[in-house]
Amino acid sequence: MGVMDGMEIEALDIYTDDSCNLSREWLATHGVGLLPLSVTLDGREWPVEMRDSPTPFYEAIRKGARPSTGTISTGLVETMFNRSLERGKDILYIGLPAKLSSNFRQIQDLVKGFAVGCKQKICCMDSRSATMGHGLLVTEAVRLRGEGRPVDVIHNALEKLSDHIRILFMLDDPRYLKAGGRGEEALQWVARFISKLKIKPVLTINRQCAIKFHSVSRSRKNAVNQMMEYLRTTIDGAREQVVYVVHADIPRLAETVADAVRNTLGTQQKVAISEVPPVLGAHVGPGTVALVFLSSEARS
Repeated sequence: MGVMDGMEIEALDIYTDDSCNLSREWLATHGVGLLPLSVTLDGREWPVEMRDSPTPFYEAIRKGARPSTGTISTGLVETMFNRSLERGKDILYIGLPAKLSSNFRQIQDLVKGFAVGCKQKICCMDSRSATMGHGLLVTEAVRLRGEGRPVDVIHNALEKLSDHIRILFMLDDPRYLKAGGRGEEALQWVARFISKLKIKPVLTINRQCAIKFHSVSRSRKNAVNQMMEYLRTTIDGAREQVVYVVHADIPRLAETVADAVRNTLGTQQKVAISEVPPVLGAHVGPGTVALVFLSSEARS
């Protein structure tokens, strides 16, 4: 175990939920506790062990199954957090934004009870992001913990990083966003009218975690071109980074988008493809594809 400034590197336990787009294997390997959100299809819980390979989940939705999501088990949170505190560990929880789920505030309320008479620090961070934007924060937290940084320093660094995370996503069918209950009023209009016109909306998430329009196109090809223009003009070119292409059971389109990223930024650009986890796929539906990267400018 390494030491920095007299502090043990493992003095901090990091927790997150399964909206972070990181596999259970990666989380376990890097010592991050997973607190899975509830995901159901037609009222039946979708098993956690099946969430890293979500194709059957999306196939069921295409056949008419109705997905829904719920909060993390409070009993599980209490058990995991108590275990960390009993070992003398500080806690950092990086969660799905409060704007998108009631779960974050539920955990904050639980933490208030833990904090009474507790010597350790418990920090809850709203990721203000989703999918690999959330995942980027978790991976950076792990890196900073490995350097022996205390929880307050890590939290401040993640808040700054979160401001520069950009997510741009194209929906295949906006009606899923309405069904998920996570769209803004304008998106309800999209669900009702634009779906009938077969227009592909491209959306972003702002600093307040509100879903906003970026553009609309009549074809996937034009939508991808608009995404690439946004990427080209917004990405932090001075930072060595991976551009993530995240998709909901549409691998061929994801490969097309990944090729477009390389054509836009150069063949040397690192690109990684991953799948949207069910907890988010329940709200965007199959066929969605997203870009996640870091910008040189903070989100508005």
